[in-house]
Amino acid sequence: MGKSIICETCGEVYEHLAYSWNMVPSQHRQISSTLWDTWQKLENNQIVSYRMAPEQNLSVVEGNEVNEFAAFCKFKGLVLDVGCGPQPWPAYFGSPSMEVDFIGVEPLAGDVEADYVKLRAFGEYLPFQKKVFDHVIFATSLDHMVDPFVPIAEAKRVCKPGGQVNIWIHEKKPEEPRPERSPEWYERLECPTLAEDVFRFTRITFDNLKSLLQHTDLKLDGWHELKRGEYRTSFFVRAIK
Repeated sequence: MGKSIICETCGEVYEHLAYSWNMVPSQHRQISSTLWDTWQKLENNQIVSYRMAPEQNLSVVEGNEVNEFAAFCKFKGLVLDVGCGPQPWPAYFGSPSMEVDFIGVEPLAGDVEADYVKLRAFGEYLPFQKKVFDHVIFATSLDHMVDPFVPIAEAKRVCKPGGQVNIWIHEKKPEEPRPERSPEWYERLECPTLAEDVFRFTRITFDNLKSLLQHTDLKLDGWHELKRGEYRTSFFVRAIK
């Protein structure tokens, strides 16, 4: 029988995995709904993309965009990465530093060893007490979640007063033409019911994000806009609790 821990407050039982802990609450494990069925199908598509094209779909190598996001965030203290991905060390973390401690939460965590603390968990159910982290970050992960309002509200809850919520989103113009050819593995992916495309429920625009921050009472403190060609733009956003 595997190891387990019991929460003294709520009585929830959490099981140990090969390289992590499964911190997904039992109430979520029992959910059966069209929304979560869609989420699971999108997650399966993501797994295919990670395996077939990791450099395009995971932050596994440093590059201009990754480096600019890290420079924008200026990580310090205790940092929570929500939806950190299955890779052992996200490239936007930079080199390990005595001034920064990273913790990640990721639905796929636990099967592969990581170079930092990583838990199997969802952004909608962050398994932490309130007012813990100096930074909470969403690095292109927010639009893969069922309702982005909920994880942003959770980020606010676990962030220290005066701490930062740092969000990286990709905005795409609807008039962007489809590529003449896509990889064969991509063509085999199916877009499930309720999803905008094969990877996400909906693309979050900068205006959408500003509205979400306003509704969670997080103060928009700054942003950086990075053009990625004629039709795409990345936004790095900083909000203060």
